[in-house]
Amino acid sequence: MRYCKYKISIIAILILNLIPVDVNAFWGNLIKNSAEVASDTFKLGKVQRSLPEEEIVKLSNMIQKAHDIDKVKDIIGKMNLPLDAIEDTFMRIAIQQKKINQNEAEIIFKNLHGVDGFRGTVGKVIGFNIAGTKGHLNELKISNAAVENGFNVEKIGERFDDGIKKRMTDIDVFLSKNGKYFPIEAKAYDNILFENMIMIRRDMESLVSYKNSSSSPSNIYPIFTFTNRPADPSVLKIIQKESENKGVNVIFGSPEEQIIQLNQLINVL
Repeated sequence: MRYCKYKISIIAILILNLIPVDVNAFWGNLIKNSAEVASDTFKLGKVQRSLPEEEIVKLSNMIQKAHDIDKVKDIIGKMNLPLDAIEDTFMRIAIQQKKINQNEAEIIFKNLHGVDGFRGTVGKVIGFNIAGTKGHLNELKISNAAVENGFNVEKIGERFDDGIKKRMTDIDVFLSKNGKYFPIEAKAYDNILFENMIMIRRDMESLVSYKNSSSSPSNIYPIFTFTNRPADPSVLKIIQKESENKGVNVIFGSPEEQIIQLNQLINVL
């Protein structure tokens, strides 16, 4: 009888020793699997109802052959995909077109999916206007760099009537941080020429109009960014003078450099 009790006690101890290991392993795997699912949610090709890769290739080839982006967008629209899946489709088409690499596209999608204006901007990237594609990619890269540096991206490509131009215009990127708001006009010129100044002046005026039309203009700081400085020093002087007269801050550099400078500018505004 004593032997039987001893044997039962030994078995009980062994079972109790095994339980924590099994439980930890179970919960560890569950947490790991949940993290992987959450991570995959923001990966291209992994969102709910994302199209198979062969369909992305087909749509990309259709754009290339027919030169008809509207037809392809119409086809995608009839699929009744959720927003994330549409954004996913456009980004993966852009990768197929070699307009952006996979790694950068993944980061941009993770940071900007669902942002107001993201879908429309990516949809323009996959078009055939070379200058337009370059400009819209620049807007996405600025927005992405902003998120990486703690800014909120309020909107990309916000349409509005500035009362100056004879058509609707837009704010390329609209950021916020620490209670301050930054409407940005972004130019991706290889070089800024004297003849570009007509459009630059008008766009500066649009930024000022946007600020003045706000209910809290004192919290809005218009920003004009260029990826490159003008080769002609006289053009640079004109830009600086125009910006000072209109109360617009000008920043030069890559999207990442622009956001670093804007972060520094916040402290003195």
